[in-house]
Amino acid sequence: MHDEKQSRGRPDGGPWWRFVPRNRFAGVLGILAGVLLLVQAVVILSDGPSGGQVVLEVVCALLACALLLRSVDGLRVLSRRESRH
Repeated sequence: MHDEKQSRGRPDGGPWWRFVPRNRFAGVLGILAGVLLLVQAVVILSDGPSGGQVVLEVVCALLACALLLRSVDGLRVLSRRESRH
């Protein structure tokens, strides 16, 4: 049971932001969601939105970047764990 807990979620002793997905598909899905959110924010920002919408889209773009970084790092950790076994 302890080994299963190590294989997903936040690793013991790992940084607070690190999240290891259950499998490779979940990690790729996180990357896809981050890319789509980032593209949506850039498209809306390029249309010259109003002031309130600019703030919302900048926040969405920052969240998309965080999701991308977290997913890529999680897949990297998952790949390293799979190669050890």
